[in-house]
Amino acid sequence: MTIRSPEQETAVLNDVSVADLGTLVLRGVRVRGQVLLLARDAVRSGHVQVEGLTVEAADVRGRVERPHGFGVDALQGAFTLWNQQPDSAVEITAELLDVAAGSTDRPVRGSGVFVGGHGDWNGAADGGTVRVSMLRTGEIHTDGGIPAGTPDLISGGVFVISGAVVGQVVNAGPVTTHGQNDMVLDNWGRVETWTATAPVISHGPSGTGFVNFGDLGHLDVRAPITTHGTGARGFNLYDGSLRHASFDSIATMATARSASRPARSCRGWRSAAT
Repeated sequence: MTIRSPEQETAVLNDVSVADLGTLVLRGVRVRGQVLLLARDAVRSGHVQVEGLTVEAADVRGRVERPHGFGVDALQGAFTLWNQQPDSAVEITAELLDVAAGSTDRPVRGSGVFVGGHGDWNGAADGGTVRVSMLRTGEIHTDGGIPAGTPDLISGGVFVISGAVVGQVVNAGPVTTHGQNDMVLDNWGRVETWTATAPVISHGPSGTGFVNFGDLGHLDVRAPITTHGTGARGFNLYDGSLRHASFDSIATMATARSASRPARSCRGWRSAAT
């Protein structure tokens, strides 16, 4: 099935006037426009099953509802699953397999894949949760379109937000961000294992290959992390916890103006951290 709407609108959304969503299934679906699944108002339970979803194009920069934490707001995703209920008894479950967004020529505007629950102003989970057994992504291309000189707004290629509890994240396809303040992989939630088997690439200033603010058990990046642009970083453990991390390689590139300077890089890096 293919569903096309204006890029700034929602192509798929749910009715928030019902208490139980039952099981919502997206299987083999292509869309233009955002897929926006929310638990708020009357919604207190439900399961989301995705088995092949491609968001060809979407522009979510105009969404005024944005989670806040760690001094920044985060843009919603072309695919967004968000439990906004403040009650900690409300839990949405999900299995999200083979979610892809954007392309090299047409990255989605905003974040790519966004999964989160309710968090406080500081970014700590404090209400309803989204519990995901597995989040597996295909090819992701994003450009948040964040203006230069904006220190308090970010986006992410694959973004696990506060209030999300994920068993496994698998990035089976490359994840690439193209804009200012665009993180490639970002965790504010709780993830047991996060594995990337394809390249992780950022092209914009102040981008980061992998950022952790939440609780992460095991991180295994089996393909290169490459970042380009002023202030870009390969890996940052800002907050939270991390038990173990391993990387194929990390290279941080200078801008084109100073491309004669060598990249900073490392290969086969491993760490155990708390």
